[in-house]
Amino acid sequence: MNPRSPLPRPLALSIVFPIVLAGCGAPSQRQPTAASPERQAESEYDLARDAFYKGRLREALDHAQRANTLDEENAKALYFTAVIDLDFCASEGMASPDCRLRGAEELTRKAIKADGQFRDARNMLGQILILEERYVDAMHVLEPLTKDPAYGANYLAWGNYG
Repeated sequence: MNPRSPLPRPLALSIVFPIVLAGCGAPSQRQPTAASPERQAESEYDLARDAFYKGRLREALDHAQRANTLDEENAKALYFTAVIDLDFCASEGMASPDCRLRGAEELTRKAIKADGQFRDARNMLGQILILEERYVDAMHVLEPLTKDPAYGANYLAWGNYG
């Protein structure tokens, strides 16, 4: 027995150990914490990015679409979903049923509406319009980006504008 401890060691452990275990229940026994839809959307967006960079496009698309459902104003998730849609076009060809240019255009427009300063989304919208052979519309979207000093990647807009 420890002279400083009022309880014998085995007795102290028998009291403390169950208390510690009570706080470490199995995940199914814990009460779920209610995260906001915005926070859940961010988590889904992170999972989408992870799957995308690991080459799992369909899984990435599922997570990105869930993020959009949870938070329709998340410009990053909307934009990224459009990126995934365009990746299907690049990897499977423009005639593939997975290539959804119209869907990518809609998502990109929503991303721009959610964040009016989202220059990469504007550039991608110009890119999509070019792919849809809507050249005049693309020029109207891209030209301001080529002159925007705040757009650090305006060379991309110039490349699309050319």
